[in-house]
Amino acid sequence: MIEIVNFINGRHIRATGEGNLFSVNPATEERIAHVNISSPVDVDTAVQAARAAYTQGPWPRMAVEERAAYLHMIADVLEDNLVLFAQHECEDTGFLSKMCLHGHLPRAIEHFHFFAEEGKRFFGDAIPVGDAYINFTHHAPLGVVAIMTPWNGPLAVSSINLAAALIAGNTVVLKPSELAPITVSLLGQIFEEVGLPEGVVNLVHGAGQPTGQALIQHPGIDLLCFIGGTQVGKEVLRYSANTVRRSLLELGGKSPTVVLADADIDAALDGALVSAFSSNGQVCTAGSRIIVEQPIAEAFSRRFIERTQHIRVGDPFDETSEIGPMISAVHRERMLEAIAQAQQAGASRSKPENRWAYTGRTPAGFLH
Repeated sequence: MIEIVNFINGRHIRATGEGNLFSVNPATEERIAHVNISSPVDVDTAVQAARAAYTQGPWPRMAVEERAAYLHMIADVLEDNLVLFAQHECEDTGFLSKMCLHGHLPRAIEHFHFFAEEGKRFFGDAIPVGDAYINFTHHAPLGVVAIMTPWNGPLAVSSINLAAALIAGNTVVLKPSELAPITVSLLGQIFEEVGLPEGVVNLVHGAGQPTGQALIQHPGIDLLCFIGGTQVGKEVLRYSANTVRRSLLELGGKSPTVVLADADIDAALDGALVSAFSSNGQVCTAGSRIIVEQPIAEAFSRRFIERTQHIRVGDPFDETSEIGPMISAVHRERMLEAIAQAQQAGASRSKPENRWAYTGRTPAGFLH
């Protein structure tokens, strides 16, 4: 079993929080990682390390080309270990192995390369306003950035925020989801390998209570970037208002697929199926609602249901699988509760409930 520890000030450190957390393989329900829970003291240590690296260290004072070189090196080491990271992400999230190997992990690598080059284009403006004066803009880092990321695509989502913060000269405290912490925790080894200055990136692990809350409430954070649920996002805004701290929130959403009567139905079906079920349907951009214009609603619904009956639900490491399991039993029960509420509101199920991922049957849907 993998042990997940913090990475603070360039060192791997056991957290001091009480209790135990385990990352569970959603496909087998096997415990695959033990997560050390970070206490508020651990979070404070990480924030202080990031602050010291910002105020006293070389990172914000480097030329952007030097910071870019580090980001390129991180991406290169990730690429050298692509298969290993993809395997861990598949085990940790239940996402299809082929999706991790050819989608999520290459995207993470791309993020580091992209921002490394984009950072070189931080151009300012100079505006003459008279003989004795000139107005100009200058880009400066914010300071210490806290990043809290979700379990669905943990490395890809973390990397886009991390790379953007780093290239601008900020230092970072990053807390990944406790449901899928493995690939983000392995970044600490990469930071060591490329010689990233101590304290520039600090990784803390644990659940929303106490770890996430301690990070949200910490007064030493200059910008908090949160990707997750609306309830926690509101809490982030409340505490940010108290200190006039900047916040950057991505709280998911519901993305409807709208099919009009004059649409190419075959193309619409293809798009709706990919949108609804790619990444196991567990991403904020998934087409979780399909709105079909009345004249073609019955025909579209019938053909959509027929198509779903051929989708193979199975082992995420099996190349023939098209959908893997939900991230956890808690999420599964939450989904079943939502389906029950929809039925009470008048929706009808298109096929019987199917809780087990490896029967080869397809997920249930419902129609209104």
